[in-house]
Amino acid sequence: MNTYYEEFNGLVQKDLNEKLIEACQQGNLDKVRYLLISPKLKIHADIHYKLDSPLNIAVFNDKIDIVKYLLTSSELKEHADLHADEDNAFVVAAYYNCSDIVNYFIFELNIKKTESIKKHLADTPTIEKRINKLFDIRDLKKEINTELQSEDIKIKGKQIKI
Repeated sequence: MNTYYEEFNGLVQKDLNEKLIEACQQGNLDKVRYLLISPKLKIHADIHYKLDSPLNIAVFNDKIDIVKYLLTSSELKEHADLHADEDNAFVVAAYYNCSDIVNYFIFELNIKKTESIKKHLADTPTIEKRINKLFDIRDLKKEINTELQSEDIKIKGKQIKI
C-alpha cells in the first residue's frame, strides 16, 4: 500500500496544505505531486495556500525541481493562474541568490522584466545590476541566434556564409 496514502488519507484541507508547504521546503517532488493530483485522495492540497504559496516556498528554499513542476507541469494546467505569482517568485529568487532558479526564469521561461520586477529590484542596486546583466545576456543571445539564422554574418569584420 502507498505510504503517502497512509500518511495523507483522512487529513483535512488545512493539514494537507501544511504538508504541501513542508514537501516544497524539503524538495520532495513525489510528495508534492501526490498532494496536488493523486486520484486516491478525496481532497487535494490547495496550490494557492496562504501568501507563502508553494511556489514561493520552493523558490525560497532553492528547490528548482519543484519550481519547474509547479510552473510547467501539464498535470497542473488548470492552475494557469499560478503564473501570476511568477514575478514575486522571481524577485524572491533574486534576493536570496537562487541562481539556478533565476537563470531558469530568465533563460528558459523567458520571464519579462515587468514594472513589478523593476520596482522590487530597484530597492537593492547590487541585485538589480546583477539581474539586469542576465536580462542583457538573454537579449544578446536572442540577437545572436537571429543573426545566425540569417544567410550570412560578420565575425570580427569578416563576412561568413552559413
